[in-house]
Amino acid sequence: MGPTKTQLLAELKNQGLDEETYQSVVTALQDVPEQMSAEDIAKVDKLLAQMGEVEKISAYSYGEMADTLDKASDDLTDLADDFIETAAKTTYNNVKLAKDLTE
Repeated sequence: MGPTKTQLLAELKNQGLDEETYQSVVTALQDVPEQMSAEDIAKVDKLLAQMGEVEKISAYSYGEMADTLDKASDDLTDLADDFIETAAKTTYNNVKLAKDLTE
């Protein structure tokens, strides 16, 4: 005979399941009898697997977002470097022109 619903929930809580996921499991098991069948246990396993996939997708999305921000930061740094170089050349040319005009 499999675990009871109470035993399963206690085990999930002890394994460090985050509160949001734990509450989702509690909600999903509301209509499940205390003595769980193999089908009920499979339902919990499927739910946890789906939640794991959501977490993986979220982690992947955050990783992609970080990569995009990193590239944007690099692009802005390159643009700033180009601006500084252009400003320096313009200043040099203006000083040289002013010097040539005063001679």
